[in-house]
Amino acid sequence: MLITLARDVADARLPKAESQSEALAISAKQVQSFDQCAVNRKQALSGNCVAKYTISTVTDKDKKKEDFTYDFNFADIDISSVEIRTSGSTIGVRMRMNDNNNYIKVVKNDEQQNFDSDLVIPTPDGESAKILMHTIRKAAKNCPQAIETNCGSKGVGALDCAIAHVKEVRQAKLTVRQKLEKVPDNEYKILLKVESEKEAKTDVLSYEWNMKDIDTRRIEVKVTGKQVAVVLPTKNNEKVIKINKSEKLEYSAKVFVEVADIEEGRALKQIFQKVIEPQ
Repeated sequence: MLITLARDVADARLPKAESQSEALAISAKQVQSFDQCAVNRKQALSGNCVAKYTISTVTDKDKKKEDFTYDFNFADIDISSVEIRTSGSTIGVRMRMNDNNNYIKVVKNDEQQNFDSDLVIPTPDGESAKILMHTIRKAAKNCPQAIETNCGSKGVGALDCAIAHVKEVRQAKLTVRQKLEKVPDNEYKILLKVESEKEAKTDVLSYEWNMKDIDTRRIEVKVTGKQVAVVLPTKNNEKVIKINKSEKLEYSAKVFVEVADIEEGRALKQIFQKVIEPQ
């Protein structure tokens, strides 16, 4: 009885944050800059469901400064993973992406790092940590997985949207030039031309396939290191996708379409699904 009463009193101290906007606003307010144990932390949480968390740390001893930026979507957070985490004298809130997906873009001192699946946001004290944990859970629950693609077409008509979404992707040392085209002899057949340039070396290849051969249930946004791609697998993993690489012909059961980030990948995935399974 006493334990239940104590829990009810503790819960009553937490903000309601019933709506998406309330949860996001309170979360942003709880991400405060503070000094602790000879480390100065300046941090901020901005955006909406698609959020940006920035933190800059400076140590008093050697004045070493580090800047980090994390881009993520609250909808990707595994709600059950959101918890208060302590490490030595530091307390904060830790979160993990659903299925351990590496859906957090990390930039350190203006240089992109590998995508990650975990993030810890430090707080000045335990009370702030409790509130932040609570509102992050609320935001993760209320933010939608689906996003607006500005593509009203369905079926073969959505191919024009897919063509518009496939773009050049640039990283520090890698440039991927891509062009998606329709093949005249079949309305569902398309051609993807890819030119990858890295450190003066260029690779050229093309994919040709019929969208009706794609298994819509298994289309995914896949992260490898710093790269993000939409992967289109065939039904029953049949190797019916024609690949022409350096004038050598082979067949595959998957197409990889490079995208700039997770949100671009999410949008392109939804568009491809509109082509294959019009509602």
